[in-house]
Amino acid sequence: CWAEELETQRRTIEQQSQQFLRKHAKLELARLEVAGTAIAESVSALLDVARSRAELAAMGVSPDREDLYGRSSMPDRRDVKRLRGALRDAKEAWEEAVGFWSSQDGEVGPATALAAAGAEPLADEVLAQLEAARGRITQILVPLQRADPALYDLAVLGGGGEDEDFAGEGGSTADGHPPEAANLPHGWEAHVAESGHIYYNNLVSTQTQWELPSQDAAVSAGWRLFQAESGEWFYHNPYDGSGVWWPELPK
Repeated sequence: CWAEELETQRRTIEQQSQQFLRKHAKLELARLEVAGTAIAESVSALLDVARSRAELAAMGVSPDREDLYGRSSMPDRRDVKRLRGALRDAKEAWEEAVGFWSSQDGEVGPATALAAAGAEPLADEVLAQLEAARGRITQILVPLQRADPALYDLAVLGGGGEDEDFAGEGGSTADGHPPEAANLPHGWEAHVAESGHIYYNNLVSTQTQWELPSQDAAVSAGWRLFQAESGEWFYHNPYDGSGVWWPELPK
């Protein structure tokens, strides 16, 4: 009878709808996975930069100097561009998928509108998978944020942290040294003049200055800092070719 025929057609349409929705869900999840892979590869490259910057900072050398030789301490623009593009793709994929599978602001998404056809359990399942995929992408970014917040800010947010002023206001620590001594680059000493003002002595060039130094003493004196294949750093004199392994200071 016609009632049975209508029921058969309804079930056929329901099955076709389910198949379509599952294929659509797989495509949406695949978009997020592709974006996540690109993000992971970019973050891996930037983590190498973060480690190099940390090594230089520990040595008292600004990683932003342009005359350093060895592993790059500046992010490759291609990695930054790729990371931002992948994050943008992931955001677009997420927003489109959530808009399709959920009800927002009182509006019913296309997939939710098919709840009468049995799509509601599928929608809940897909939304859970989408949330898990977003969580994985978020976790990919965590190591970079922890390793180098400034680099993370530059690469992900397109900005950078403001310069911090480490200059103190005089005085001395318990061991008699000015408080700035703890923040000095490698090879510098801080002293207090009779006037009470702090000055800084370069142990390589033996020159003194009133300004707070920002670079390694040997680098400030004209030596170049290279990184060997072993990963160790050494000073190189560009004039006579001599070299000294860091942290020993050149004479």
